[in-house]
Amino acid sequence: MHVKQVSIFLENKKGRLLDALKALARAKINIRALSIADTADYGILRMILSDVVRAKAALETAGFTVNPDRKHRTRNKNPDKRKSKDTGSKESLFYLKSCGFSAANDW
Repeated sequence: MHVKQVSIFLENKKGRLLDALKALARAKINIRALSIADTADYGILRMILSDVVRAKAALETAGFTVNPDRKHRTRNKNPDKRKSKDTGSKESLFYLKSCGFSAANDW
């Protein structure tokens, strides 16, 4: 399976990451994975998203520079398609919820 990675240029200024995330939330785009690399002046936010085309449009409308061209090949680590026993992500989400954070409602 091929997955597109979106790269977004962010000025290193207060609120720019939040602005990008709000633009995605308004467009109802789910973030599947992200990483951030930064310098003193700017950062590159890389994400794998639920809908690259809509995300690019939403982010560009919000004033961001977006590059959606990087592709990655993924492999199914569970070829017999049974559910994974890893519950780390689930436990992290329950912890965040217990702290009062809800990504669906906080935007």
